[in-house]
Amino acid sequence: MIARWMAATALTVACIAPASAAQQSASPAPVTHEGAALIVRQPDATSSLVGVCVVIPAGLDRQGVAQDGIAALTAETLERSHAPGSPAALGDAIAAAGGSIDYTVDAHDVRFYVEATAAQAPAVLALFTSTLAHAAFDAHAVDEARANLLEKIDDNEHTPLVVGVEMLQRARYLDSTAGFPQFGSPLGLSRLSVADVDAFFASAYRRDGAIVSAAGALDTVPPGTVEAIAAALPAGAARAPQKIAAATVPALTHQYVAHRDVNAPWLVAQFQAPAIGTKDFGAMLVLTAEIQRALGFAAQIPDLVENWIGDQAVGSMYDYSDAAPTLDVFVDGGIGDPSTTFAAALSMLDRLGSGDLQAPVESVKSAAAGRFTLDAMTLKRRTWLAAIFAARTNSADFLKQTDDAIDAVSAADVQRVARAYLKPPAVAIVLPRSDAAGPN
Repeated sequence: MIARWMAATALTVACIAPASAAQQSASPAPVTHEGAALIVRQPDATSSLVGVCVVIPAGLDRQGVAQDGIAALTAETLERSHAPGSPAALGDAIAAAGGSIDYTVDAHDVRFYVEATAAQAPAVLALFTSTLAHAAFDAHAVDEARANLLEKIDDNEHTPLVVGVEMLQRARYLDSTAGFPQFGSPLGLSRLSVADVDAFFASAYRRDGAIVSAAGALDTVPPGTVEAIAAALPAGAARAPQKIAAATVPALTHQYVAHRDVNAPWLVAQFQAPAIGTKDFGAMLVLTAEIQRALGFAAQIPDLVENWIGDQAVGSMYDYSDAAPTLDVFVDGGIGDPSTTFAAALSMLDRLGSGDLQAPVESVKSAAAGRFTLDAMTLKRRTWLAAIFAARTNSADFLKQTDDAIDAVSAADVQRVARAYLKPPAVAIVLPRSDAAGPN
């Protein structure tokens, strides 16, 4: 989840970027099914790689209330479990065969991404499929997975954008385990055992609602390879999403403050946003690009500096993959006086919320289209985008859908969407621990 958003913020474009040769030759096939799982293909004759994204409804909201971290621990343990017929763990066996594997835990899903060269893809995908079908967890793999997650948690605690977004997610999902931290907490992880991992895998890793999205040199893998990944999951639905009793709060605040070992204050503001396929989708993409542009001026980042760090110091992130999408805006207070910088950014958002757009809409539309195109250039991103568009719209052709949506946007549309969605946001402020008045 967070990694996907942070990667998206590294994109600054002033015009439409031409699609890569790989994208131009890729042709999403109609969405098919393997049981209750979706199968999506993007064959690409120019690619030398095969990438497969496997989305499983085994995310944070499938955790029990007392199982903080079990979704991440199960995914991490699967990577560290022995592949059938191999003395090595799955991740090591895939690396030895010339491929790679990683995973992401979201509020509702866990997704694995496996990639290999065309020549090695059949062997690499067979390793993943076999391990998924015959997963066997032991204490050593669980302990290794837990130790690695503790390192990831520590890294996140020193990353203010991650801290801010997780604070807002927790407030947003107050009545659901979907708002739990991505990798769990040290205390929560310490309570989990092999039996917990076994039970979660058995109850959550199911075929219903799963998506297997493949792209690249697909003619190099045997027929049925992609379907076999979905078939490796037991038929049936995952455990129901978990709910928790919402705390009684006399007066909900829209501002959340945390102190961490960071170098400078950060502000993260979160707004509701429209879903893929709705009439406001294209306009929100354009509005996100306009916010990105305007933030640089509001934060008074010189052009030379903006070219180097602007997209990391200030940014706008439209997460349309969630069933309840959000727009997140962040500002690094270390680029100037924090109070002045934050005030300028919030003032800019307030002006945009009243429909006060500064740039010509056509230039911002070009920036939005270029931003999306660049974001879709990697094989990993293309498989993910095809998966979420197929799930939300029944079409995997995300490039055409997005281009058409942006092309249809008018200045009036952007103003209307700004007024509709840029309401007073929930705000997270992450301060250096030295600024704390007392214990945290």
